[in-house]
Amino acid sequence: MVPVVPSDLAVDQRFGSSVSVDSGYLLVGSMADDDNGNWSGSAYLFEVPTDRGPAGYELVKFTANNGKASDYFGESVALQDGIALIGASGNDALGTSAGCAYLFDGNPGSPTFGKQLAWLLPTGNANDWIGCSVALDSGLALVGAKGANVGAASRGAAFLFDADPGSPTFGKQMVKLTASDGGGGHLLGCSVSIAGGLALLGASNATTAGGNTGAAYLFDVNPSSPTFGVQLAKFVARNGGSGDKFGFSVSLSDGGALVGAPYHDRPGFKSRDEGAAYLFDAVPGSATFGGLLTDFLPAHTFPHHFSLGYTVSLDSGFAALGSPREDCPKPGKWNTWKAGTAYIFDADTGSPNFSDPHSKFQNPNPWYMDYFGSSICIQDGVLAVGVPKDDTWNYDGGSVFVTRLVALR
Repeated sequence: MVPVVPSDLAVDQRFGSSVSVDSGYLLVGSMADDDNGNWSGSAYLFEVPTDRGPAGYELVKFTANNGKASDYFGESVALQDGIALIGASGNDALGTSAGCAYLFDGNPGSPTFGKQLAWLLPTGNANDWIGCSVALDSGLALVGAKGANVGAASRGAAFLFDADPGSPTFGKQMVKLTASDGGGGHLLGCSVSIAGGLALLGASNATTAGGNTGAAYLFDVNPSSPTFGVQLAKFVARNGGSGDKFGFSVSLSDGGALVGAPYHDRPGFKSRDEGAAYLFDAVPGSATFGGLLTDFLPAHTFPHHFSLGYTVSLDSGFAALGSPREDCPKPGKWNTWKAGTAYIFDADTGSPNFSDPHSKFQNPNPWYMDYFGSSICIQDGVLAVGVPKDDTWNYDGGSVFVTRLVALR
């Protein structure tokens, strides 16, 4: 894997807080950067490096025009078709930590490359944490607000915006998504994903089988659909338990809904917070729509905290799962505590190896509490893994590791 770091990496910058890959470009959030004050945050755009080439060409650094301390700009990022969507959940424009998100021109060939295009600011209140999660697809921007009070405190919600620069309603809110059975403290929108006119929202603290078991919800977000904005399905883990936080991470692609449960304890084992991820059929009209296709579990059977599924990404029939609290062996030394790992599983239902592990990645120079896998993205055979507490170049400065999975199958 090739390491990527910015030219101005500083102490405690947390570069790699979030990652997104699209069409040969890499967008990386650095939520603790201090250009506009302590923890104001930033994001960087790179050309995707190759395993034989330089460690990424840095193209531009994004900061908010109105950025301030504790905005956490870069906590979440998404990149598609030359548009960069960046969340800032700590922004105070609507009240303390109400949050917001921004759209930037991320097309290097554009005359406005690097410029802020829109400020996404829905109706909100203090502690909504708007922008805690973001996603982009086909000119639509989805922004999570896990702390939104919708009839109950921190029930959570997500907002859909027009993200097409050529549209007369560019930057405007289109619909607000809420769960039909949501409750106080469920944190709907803690994670979001959008693809093919559908939106997937995680609610990590939903009480489906005890406190913080978690759930995930699928919505119709096709503006031309007669059921636009309607909830289509609710996903829950078949073996979920209290504290699993199913829905802590989500990814939607290729008709599949991938949902992480990083604090799942596997029945019959003495493990703690081993973690898991679940793949569901997300094709409306399918005979198995809403049903579980498979689950992904660690191979380990001893007591441990792995947190598999802390981050998830689904693309082209492969599931990428972060396991940031996993210990890593270091040649000639003892295991490095919570250095972190990333796994690729076969998620193609037509493959003879469906649900099997495909590959495993770790920091070539792992160290204590690096949390490799805290953010993850796979797209068209390119895997990017964030390591926001990597000390290699600066203390807690962070890094991102990238590899091209040339022969996936």
